[in-house]
Amino acid sequence: MLSEKMKELKAYLDELHKYPSERSGLLDKVCASSSQTRTASTSHSESKGGEKDEAKDASSSSTEEKTTTPAPSADAVAAVAALDARWYYHAHYVLTDLAGIQYVVCDVVEKNKDKIEQPKGSGHSGFSF
Repeated sequence: MLSEKMKELKAYLDELHKYPSERSGLLDKVCASSSQTRTASTSHSESKGGEKDEAKDASSSSTEEKTTTPAPSADAVAAVAALDARWYYHAHYVLTDLAGIQYVVCDVVEKNKDKIEQPKGSGHSGFSF
């Protein structure tokens, strides 16, 4: 019984890695997106002749950040909530079963404590008269 239950629970625990990818896929449709662009330019000019000989160096940089916040659809928000609820109850079921298995194992060990501490054949020579 315990080995079957442990195999079932292991299968449930092996599925846990799916949650982050499923949730991130749904959150992309709900959350705001942002992008950042950075531009830098450098120029050098030199003039000779005339009244002054000049050399000019100029540089500039600018950073622009855009955040777009689309209004999420009610279905997208509901999908995220449904996914979170499904995984919450999935984890609750698994942890409840693990607690039950732990209880059964502790109960079996407690009931057989004498046999565990003194197995057959220990404490006497093995001959009975």
